[in-house]
Amino acid sequence: MAECILFSNKLTETVLGEIKRSEAKLTNGSTIEDMKLIESMILSSKADKTDVKTEDSGLSKPKPEAVSPPPALVNTNPSSRSRCFCLESTKEYGFLVMPDFLILSVSFLFLAYGCSAPVVYLVPYALSVGVDHQHAAFLMSIFGVSGIVGNITFGWVTDRKCLKKYRMLSFMVALGFEGLCCMFAPLLHSFSLLALFAVLYGYFDGAYVALIPVVTSDIVGSTHLTSGLGVVYFLHAIPYLISPPIGGWLVDRTGDYAATFLLSGACFLLSSAVLISTMLVRRCRRSKCSSAAHLDPNGCASVAAQQGII
Repeated sequence: MAECILFSNKLTETVLGEIKRSEAKLTNGSTIEDMKLIESMILSSKADKTDVKTEDSGLSKPKPEAVSPPPALVNTNPSSRSRCFCLESTKEYGFLVMPDFLILSVSFLFLAYGCSAPVVYLVPYALSVGVDHQHAAFLMSIFGVSGIVGNITFGWVTDRKCLKKYRMLSFMVALGFEGLCCMFAPLLHSFSLLALFAVLYGYFDGAYVALIPVVTSDIVGSTHLTSGLGVVYFLHAIPYLISPPIGGWLVDRTGDYAATFLLSGACFLLSSAVLISTMLVRRCRRSKCSSAAHLDPNGCASVAAQQGII
């Protein structure tokens, strides 16, 4: 900056000196063109001074600082996070404490135990009563085809609008007939009778498999259906896994397959009985509530609010 000022001062002195010399030349008879050249030099020196001042003022002018955006509000409190997680879990799995779902879960435990052992020991039982290998293996094909038919027919029938209120009843009927089939299995000693057993047992097995999601949806609602089915199939898997080893142990202890089939049939009937007894108890409560409605309408309303689908 100081060098620029010194340069401009020297330039001014030089120009003034030229002017004085030009005046002397004019007095001595200099030409007009020399005078114009001197004036242009003076104008250019003034323009240089103006540019230097402008640049200097621009350098000294403070630049505006960039305003950073406010930091995002992030909740780093671990207790609040765990509280939010607990609330979400309560909303998603609140159906676990519903009385209807608890009763249905107990029914599924007995059901799962009874359904796997007859399928596992059907062919060995047929071989033990004298059925040849080819016909004994054919029983499983009959069982599979019949299960597909039962799955489709029960799914279509219970999906009709006029029959939707009988879904739970259809589920209990399917379980009851499966139990009866297992109860009569030790009395069957020919291929024709065992084929009839495979048809009936497979049909009602496919029926109850088709009705599990339907019944679960009626109890927990469509919003919690995915979580409800996950819990139901988890409960279904545990007895389903342990029942064949228990059935094999009974075969080893008793020497035949009667105890295994009878235990499976009893579990089917008990699963259906849990649902039927619950339905009968609640219907009795509803009838008592309707008879006592004129005496205590508020108490009747509170009891009716607790009634479920079962």
